[in-house]
Amino acid sequence: MEKPLLFIKSTVEAHAVLEKIFDQNLEILQRKDNCVVLDVGCGPGNVTFEKVLPRLPSTTTKLIGVDILSDNIKYARKHYQTDPRVFYEELDIRTDSLPPEYLKAFDLILSFYCLHYVRDHRTAFKNIHKMLKPTGKIFICFVKKSPISDMYQYVYKNPKWAKYMCNFADIAYIPQSETSFKNLLEEVGFKDIQYEEQETKYLYLEDVVFGIMKSVNLFNVPVQLEDEFIKNQMEYLEKNGYVKFDQTGRKQYDFPIKTIIINASTAAGGKTFSSRKWILDFGNSCSYNLFMDKPLLYINNSMEAQRDGTYVLNKNINVLQTNKNCAVLDVGCGPGNLTYETILPLLPNTTKKFIGVDISHNNIEYAKKHYQTDPRISFRQLDILTDQIPDEYIEGFDLVISLYCLQFVGDHKKAFHNIYKMVKPDGRILISFPRKFMFPDMYQYVYNNPKWKQYMRNFSDVLFVERTEDFYQKLLEELGFEQFAYEQQQKKFVHSEESVFDLLKSLNLFNVPEHLENEFIQNHLEYLENNDFVELDDVGRKQYYFPFTTITISASKNN
Repeated sequence: MEKPLLFIKSTVEAHAVLEKIFDQNLEILQRKDNCVVLDVGCGPGNVTFEKVLPRLPSTTTKLIGVDILSDNIKYARKHYQTDPRVFYEELDIRTDSLPPEYLKAFDLILSFYCLHYVRDHRTAFKNIHKMLKPTGKIFICFVKKSPISDMYQYVYKNPKWAKYMCNFADIAYIPQSETSFKNLLEEVGFKDIQYEEQETKYLYLEDVVFGIMKSVNLFNVPVQLEDEFIKNQMEYLEKNGYVKFDQTGRKQYDFPIKTIIINASTAAGGKTFSSRKWILDFGNSCSYNLFMDKPLLYINNSMEAQRDGTYVLNKNINVLQTNKNCAVLDVGCGPGNLTYETILPLLPNTTKKFIGVDISHNNIEYAKKHYQTDPRISFRQLDILTDQIPDEYIEGFDLVISLYCLQFVGDHKKAFHNIYKMVKPDGRILISFPRKFMFPDMYQYVYNNPKWKQYMRNFSDVLFVERTEDFYQKLLEELGFEQFAYEQQQKKFVHSEESVFDLLKSLNLFNVPEHLENEFIQNHLEYLENNDFVELDDVGRKQYYFPFTTITISASKNN
């Protein structure tokens, strides 16, 4: 896998944290119409295009992402330079020779999770100041304190690796106090400086940590030694108490991080923003009190499901790449993020058409707005239990995918029958969903309350009944599928109380009036608490855990 893509897939949590920061600071992003914007340290371009661009004014004239790594810029140009206003260029923010066209060129300069890899902050911020217009503004976010710096120091002391880490001094960032940092910015020429700190905790499984470290690619370690180099970094984390085990015995790596958020102006008198200190526990996801449409709420509170979907796709990459000039359907695409960000890059480059369908109108509208940016991809509203499949969908697809959808479909016979109709002869399916989990019992508990029953008239449609492997094999063979493959895995997701609340709210399966939604969700949480799906973390905060069994099915349609 290309390292830019590996980085994208391994940093889902960081992306969601950034979205929260963006939405808390929309006043900065949207302060000026017809603006020219620079993103310093854009990485592979996904955050620039997918998270920043949609939040800028629609009249924005240009958005440039710059990064020191040529591989990142090549990847960004290939995958995200699809809007005529967006460009990607290679640039070291410490350079002594800024491009002349960048001098006093930008109304807003952004940088997210980049400057903790730059030791010389004075040069970096001098260059940023030089590139701002006289009335320009900066919005910068980077890590002040984390285990990463000490981890690199530990590895650097090993003579085997020191020779490949000649640039270590350039990226060995030394944390400064708030006062020192503000003084530096004032000396460079910034005014109206606002400084915030945010404490975040990430909790990663072992394979995710490995992927992140491999994708960051800061040093010149030969490819054949990379895995050993990363294991030496993980050795530091294990020796220094950053590893714990979940209830199933899997290693989890704990990353406590302190992040700095800064906004400032080149001229005094700009609008200032209130200072905040946030504490986010991202081992269990996180939440914030802002109004969001439910598709975005779902994206921000379903990261574990997104990551598990990515795992299923990579494990079945041979299914995804069977047919080079393929037409693909994603059933239950939700708000479109997994369809666009995860599935599409894994399909053959020659894929002709990729359609995401979902029963939710809001999801489809969100997906069209944010992810329908590749000419091959489109999103349509469709109920997989429909009696009227669009004519153009009949035998229209070489591959039909569905991830984390069919657990909310009561009639699996009809769902698979419709899927069969839409697959071409010799076409394939890849379907993954929870087979056994507590949601049906939770919904039944809430449904038994007369207050909610009147709003849950579609309850029988979403009341999933647990079925066996034999059931699915017999069903698919009767429909005309062959080469049936079935895999079952035990999983457990853990969420904070706020995250569970937002996740349940975002699923939006029933017609509960908006003013009753919070009470409705509280009734769900009551079921979880009454049935021992709650535990306390080390500091006494509630954690809701969801044990379940996932099944993955693949099969081919008879010719």
